[in-house]
Amino acid sequence: MKSRALVFVALFTLALVIVACGGETGAEDLTNAGIELQDQGRFGEAIAKYDEAIRLNSQDALAYYNRGSAYTNLGQTQRAIQDYDEAIRLDPQNVDAYVNRGVSYSELGEYQRAVEDYDEAILLNPQDALAYQNRGVAYSELGEIQRAVQDYSQVIRLDPTSALAFAGRAAVYTILGEDGDAQKDFDRAVELGFDHVLLVQLIEELKGQR
Repeated sequence: MKSRALVFVALFTLALVIVACGGETGAEDLTNAGIELQDQGRFGEAIAKYDEAIRLNSQDALAYYNRGSAYTNLGQTQRAIQDYDEAIRLDPQNVDAYVNRGVSYSELGEYQRAVEDYDEAILLNPQDALAYQNRGVAYSELGEIQRAVQDYSQVIRLDPTSALAFAGRAAVYTILGEDGDAQKDFDRAVELGFDHVLLVQLIEELKGQR
């Protein structure tokens, strides 16, 4: 049987954000070229562009930030964290850098550190549904199920069409033994497009762990 943590990781893939910058010359141009390559899944080539941008402008927070997301996509999590660290140092108001670093910490199983980053993101932008969604996953991994319910509920308030939030809340309701509420969220998640078979598998595995 999978552990609860593995079940959540398998189902709730945490989302990254890529941010473009303005400008058409020098470091900004190279950063935007990297973003285009990254959008095509050419992560190694994108990193090379970000490297060039950083050589031209070592204060280019977006180049560090987007290089971090490219490293994340390549599974080079520690390098990603180093780049997010630098992006945050250069731009402490960068909400997405906190969210993405939280994703990286989650991938390392460092869920408390992930929660701390999502906390910072939410402090900077209380309307950031992605930060609440990802924090809900981290709380689930930490066994803080009521807090996970609260975060998924906040996502639903911010985005009532989020199939992922309904699926996540169905899962944590199942852990709590609140099967009626879990079924309602299950039905809504599937109605909004969440994979029925995958969600059935998750719910059944979570029931088996109660």
